[in-house]
Amino acid sequence: MARIYWGRGYALEAASQLKQLAQAQGEKRVISIIHPDNIRSRRVARKNGLWFERTRFFAGILYKFLPPTCKEKPGEAS
Repeated sequence: MARIYWGRGYALEAASQLKQLAQAQGEKRVISIIHPDNIRSRRVARKNGLWFERTRFFAGILYKFLPPTCKEKPGEAS
């Protein structure tokens, strides 16, 4: 997304709609995989009901793994 559109709620709205669509189609678990340095995306995920569970390597890069309703581990700021 172009920087001029950051902070306007578009990412949250898109994430919310995708989560609702997945749930409407019967998905029981929706996750977000976010690069640890991407604080804005981590905030969007939290606002969408996703909480930090653990870090994992994905394509050789360590990412934060955020499934729904998990509580954040102590010391893991989002």
